[in-house]
This record gives sequence, C-alpha cells and structure tokens, in this order.
Amino acid sequence: PETVRKTLTDADKYGIRTAYFSNAWGAYRLSALKVVGGFPQSAICSEDSYVAGKVLGAGYAVVYAGDALAWHSHDLTMAQEFRRYFDVGVFHAQESWLLDTFGGTGSEGWRYVRSELAYLLKRSPLSIPEAALRNVFKISAYKLGRHYARLPLSMVRRLSSHQNFWPAH
Repeated sequence: PETVRKTLTDADKYGIRTAYFSNAWGAYRLSALKVVGGFPQSAICSEDSYVAGKVLGAGYAVVYAGDALAWHSHDLTMAQEFRRYFDVGVFHAQESWLLDTFGGTGSEGWRYVRSELAYLLKRSPLSIPEAALRNVFKISAYKLGRHYARLPLSMVRRLSSHQNFWPAH
C-alpha cells in the first residue's frame, strides 16, 4: 500500500527489485523511454524490466504508486509456468548487465517462496505440495534458461514459450 520511489542508488537496498517493472500495470514517461532507446527488439521477454534498468541507469526514478489499483492475473499450467521462467532465465543470461547492476535473483526468489509458504500455512495448507512443486519447476526452469547456450537449440525451442524467438535451425 506504500508508494515507493527507487533510483539507481537503491540497488543495495532493493537488489533486482529495483528494476522490477510490469507492463501490466505500468506507465512510462515518453521522454525517458526515448532517452533509453525504447523497448529492446532483441529481448525474449521482460522488456519492461530492461527499460526500467536503463531508465534508472540514465538517472531517472521508477515509482510504485501504492494507491493505484490494478488487477493482473495468470492462470498458467505448470508447463506454461516452466516455459515462462525458462524465458526469464534466458533474458537474464542475455542481459546480464541487469544482474551485474542490481544484484542476483536468488535471495528474491527465496523471499517469495517463504512469503508464499507463510500465506498458504494460514489460508490453504492443502495447497502447499502443489506450490512446492511449482516452485521447484520455476527454479529449475530459470536455472536452465540461464544456461540455455549450453543446450541444443531444438531443446531450447521446446523449453521456451517463445519458439519464434529462436532461429529455425
């Protein structure tokens, strides 16, 4: 519920969350978007975080408006979630400057898992096994994506939700 303004100097405090941004509920100042060259044409996904990182690097701020309301939801199967996190891993491998600048994803991932577990313990304990399995899949997919360059292209295409991103051969 709190409004938070983040700048590049907040990377030590927020880590990779400094550059977290979602097109689903976000708005961009056009002048800042132009300064950083707009959205990347070569990113498999997470173009919103890419732009947020570039905007922060250019001296702008990213603001989360705590009083704004948005509803955004996905009802993904485990296979779809796996592919999504594989692609995020690919994105972080290809745009490693984001992790170099803002920090890795490990502590943020574990923070999410602990938060989800605490929530489910109180509200839906029978959902814990499925959530645990989903988290194992997401972590595994992300790590595979980070090392996509070591995998055969045919496998990478099958693991990705964006088959058209990859060359045909």
